[in-house]
Amino acid sequence: MFRLIDTFLMALERLWAQRWLVLWALVGLTAATTLALSLPLYSDAVNTTLLNARLDSVPYAFRFRYLGAWKGNISPADVQAATANTTGAFPDVVALPTLSEVDFVRT
Repeated sequence: MFRLIDTFLMALERLWAQRWLVLWALVGLTAATTLALSLPLYSDAVNTTLLNARLDSVPYAFRFRYLGAWKGNISPADVQAATANTTGAFPDVVALPTLSEVDFVRT
C-alpha cells in the first residue's frame, strides 16, 4: 500500500518540478484535440454547402413520432389535432416549404 502511495507522490513531485513543461504539454494536447475534433465538422459544413449549391431546393425531412405505450393511448381527435399542428404551424416556424406529407399509423 505504501509503495503505491510513494509512487503517486513521486510522480506528483516530478510533475511539480517540471510544471511549465506539463502546462505546455497540456496546452498542446488541448490544441491537438480541438483540431482533431473540428476537422469532421468543417468537412461536413463544406459538403453541405456544396450540396446546397447544386440543388434547387434543400431536402429536409422531419419526423414526428408518438409512442403510445409510454404516455397512454390517444384518440383519433388527438391525432387530427397533432396533424393539423404539424401541417399548419410547423412549416411557417421553420420557413421551409412542404413538398409531401406522409401519415403512418400502426396499432
